[in-house]
Amino acid sequence: MGKIMNQFSVVTRITIGFGALLVLMLAISILSYGAGSVIREKVNIYAQEAVRTLDVTNLATEVAELRRNAYIFFDKEEPQYAETANTIMADLQKQLQTLLSTVSASHQQDIRKLLELVRGYDQGLKRVVALSEARKAAIGSLLSVGPEARTALLALIEQSMAENNHRTAALAGLAVESLMSSRLAAANFSNHPSSELAEKVKEGMNQVIERCEDLKQSMIDGPDRSRIDDVQQKVRSYIVGFDALTKAMLESQSLVMGEMAGIGEKFGSVAGDFQNSQLIFMDNTRHGMENDLNHAVNESMALSVAAIALAILAAILISRSLSRPIAHLTGVLDSLRQGDTDVEIKGRDHGGELGRMARGLDALRQSVADAFRLNQMIEGSPSAVIVCGTDLRISYLNESARVIVRRMNHPIAQDPDLIIGRKASEIHHKPEFVHSVLTHPENMPYRGKFTMGGVTIENDVRAILDPRGRVTGIMLAWKDVTEYVRLSETFEASIKSVVEVVGQATSELETTSQAMADNADRSGEQASVVAQAAEQAAGNVETVASATEELSASITEISRQVQESARIASEAVAEAQRTDEMVQGLANAAHRIGEVVGLITDIASQTNLLALNATIEAARAGEMGKGFAVVAGEVKTLANQTAKATEEISSQITGIQSETRRAVEAIQAIGGTIARLNQIASAIAAAVEEQGAATKEIARNVEEASHGTTEVTNSIQEVNQGAQANRHAAQQLEEATSQLAQQASFLARQVQEFLDKMRA
Repeated sequence: MGKIMNQFSVVTRITIGFGALLVLMLAISILSYGAGSVIREKVNIYAQEAVRTLDVTNLATEVAELRRNAYIFFDKEEPQYAETANTIMADLQKQLQTLLSTVSASHQQDIRKLLELVRGYDQGLKRVVALSEARKAAIGSLLSVGPEARTALLALIEQSMAENNHRTAALAGLAVESLMSSRLAAANFSNHPSSELAEKVKEGMNQVIERCEDLKQSMIDGPDRSRIDDVQQKVRSYIVGFDALTKAMLESQSLVMGEMAGIGEKFGSVAGDFQNSQLIFMDNTRHGMENDLNHAVNESMALSVAAIALAILAAILISRSLSRPIAHLTGVLDSLRQGDTDVEIKGRDHGGELGRMARGLDALRQSVADAFRLNQMIEGSPSAVIVCGTDLRISYLNESARVIVRRMNHPIAQDPDLIIGRKASEIHHKPEFVHSVLTHPENMPYRGKFTMGGVTIENDVRAILDPRGRVTGIMLAWKDVTEYVRLSETFEASIKSVVEVVGQATSELETTSQAMADNADRSGEQASVVAQAAEQAAGNVETVASATEELSASITEISRQVQESARIASEAVAEAQRTDEMVQGLANAAHRIGEVVGLITDIASQTNLLALNATIEAARAGEMGKGFAVVAGEVKTLANQTAKATEEISSQITGIQSETRRAVEAIQAIGGTIARLNQIASAIAAAVEEQGAATKEIARNVEEASHGTTEVTNSIQEVNQGAQANRHAAQQLEEATSQLAQQASFLARQVQEFLDKMRA
């Protein structure tokens, strides 16, 4: 039997089972129809009377609500409660008119009574509303009169105290006390109106008038008496206004608590009588329906038992043919839900829907296996993956994405689980831009970068398509490039610092080279001055030689020439000292240039080290670091060129220092020679005193003087050559400095170009 049933579809199995049931149900229905018609008629009557009873009950409820709003309006005098009461009143009258046309003649008299009671309550409510307006008008007059009278009396008290009229101040104080007591009683009357409180207010106000009379008797005629008259007039106005208030409030209280309350209670009594009569009629109708229903139930019981037996048999057969395959398929689905795809699916050869379900479930098993594999791949992927629906709400984050979200320290995304279900635009600082990209598939795939919470993300957005090419979701692949950006910024700062130091050093070298050139020019000028002095000394020596031949005739002339020679020698000594100081300054400048060259060498070494580090980082970056490696190589080459240039400059500076030392030695020799000239002049002076014996000595000294002037001339030429060499070295240093500045500028441009490419 089971194999036969398995070949039929579910619909066929259920149709066979329920077909037999329908036959028996039809028989039962035919028998039940006759009894049902009778019962239906009685039920309709019962329902109509129940509706009328319910309507009257609702009317009683609305009357209670009407009374509540009327009482609240009387108590608070807020117009919305009067409006609500009028609305309820109109609805009550409308419902009673409708009910009057539907009830039986025996109940129409009760409905008319209810309608008359509602109309009477309406008239009372209108009177209460009118009295409320009168009450408000009276209260308005009291609110202005009372404070004015109090203010006038207090002013009189202050004036009397200032004038030391204590009796008048005391009487005025008693009047103020009576006034305030009366106003307090009036306030209590407004909250709890009663005849006793009304009389207390009037007595208090009359007492104020009497005490004002006492005040007037204690005064002479004047402005103060007229002020008291004005107070008495205000108090009398207060009494008149309070009488109107008392009348309105007591009459309203009488209406609400007396006449209108009686109408409400009478309405409830009449409505209760109507409900009781309706309940008796409905109870009789219910008993009749129960008898008819029992008879119909007994007639259909036999057929029902047979139908139940057949239904049980059909249910057993059908359930067994359906429940077992469904239970098996359910177990397979549960296994698939738990990730177990290695299960056997039975019934794939069955016919009908269950066979198709088994075959479809087998295909689903394979799809689930593929999906689990893909999910494990994505979950364990080092790339951060976020999946959104077409409504941009986030539905999935893998572990890598959760790690990045925690780093971002976003107010919403502090816990990655909290952003599940939120829109992707809510966790971005530019939600409009995110919305424009994610809601337009034509903008995908999209790649870009953004920074949030100190984390820089490289974002790759792609649409998820179904087999028909429709967008079913959006996948965001994130990559944390914060460290990469930090390294590029650090490298940029380091290179810029190096370039800045090189630029400063270049400027200092230019300044130093210019100073060297200027010193060389000045050295040449001083050497020319010394040369002229030497030539002049040579001329003087020739004069001395000529004078030797005529020594006996020109002693006086020889003495003069000797003095002139001594003076020139002194000037030569001074010029030699100045030249020596200039050359020493040149040596110091050359030493400073050497220090700057050493600084440039250190910078070149640091740049070479940075280039080496950049090359290593580029190698670690793989394919993406190739461009970085090229620029790092160029930086390294530039550093080597800078090192070579500094080595050449260093060698030039060494030459300058050597030439400077030679110039110093030459200047010192010139100083010695001039000193010897000075000694010769002294000897000539001594020889003048010993004319005869010193002639030969004079000749020898003249020869030495000639030799000394020759040495001075040669030394001055050497100084001049040293100055020219110094000038040449300064020019070479200036050219090297210019080349170094160009290389530094080129390095800055290359680094900036590299960083721009890396940030793109």
